[in-house]
Amino acid sequence: MSLFIPDISHHKTILSWNNLKNQSSFLLFKATEGTHFVDPKLREFIQRCEKYQIPYWTYSFLRKGNELEQAKFLVNNCKNIIGKYFIGYVLDIERQSEEKDVIKALEWLQKQGYKTMIYTQYYEYSLYKNLIKNRG
Repeated sequence: MSLFIPDISHHKTILSWNNLKNQSSFLLFKATEGTHFVDPKLREFIQRCEKYQIPYWTYSFLRKGNELEQAKFLVNNCKNIIGKYFIGYVLDIERQSEEKDVIKALEWLQKQGYKTMIYTQYYEYSLYKNLIKNRG
């Protein structure tokens, strides 16, 4: 069995949401970055996922520092527009955040009532290996 899990953002146009639905297990898309940027396509992506009944996750592209505030910014920008097909929140860690700071953000996210996930580059796996293994 193979999974196709696209990571979408405002950088590319989705030509066929029907094709995306038929080819994907779920979607993953950027909602926020840091504590000031909201993806301009966030609301549209959520509306389309709900319309086409595509399960989806939203993520914050973390900047090093203030990871907890970044997680809160993610939730604050998503909580009033997510719908039935929303799965959970993701922390996209690509800037070598301190593990303890990621843990604080993740623990806070886990209290929001949705699934949580960590998304990182393979070359950074060693930085978060213990965190990933301890998630079960």
